[in-house]
Amino acid sequence: MGRRRCAALVVIATIVCLSLSGVASQEEEEYFWHNEVSGESVWHYPEWRHWSQEHGRYYYVDPETKETTWDLPDKHAWEDLVDEDSEKTYYHNKNTKEVTWDKPEQFGWKRVVKKKEEL
Repeated sequence: MGRRRCAALVVIATIVCLSLSGVASQEEEEYFWHNEVSGESVWHYPEWRHWSQEHGRYYYVDPETKETTWDLPDKHAWEDLVDEDSEKTYYHNKNTKEVTWDKPEQFGWKRVVKKKEEL
């Protein structure tokens, strides 16, 4: 068997294995997204940052209003930092310069997995 043919068979076998493992895991579990800060739950992760191939930069979409902007919205401009003295996490908003110990909604999203038998 030639090298090309052998390599092609390996690729096909890998794709089949990955496909089958994906199907099995989808049958066994389902998940949704929950925001532990706001209490909101949704089926799809609320995407707000998108890449523009044409412009070579990110743009932002408000998931509720669907409005778009090139400027990073204040509610998504948070970064998490660690206080050197207490070693606790605090949050800084790059746009407004606000600083808080309270976790902003942007950091509250967690994936919640439910087994099919629990649904």
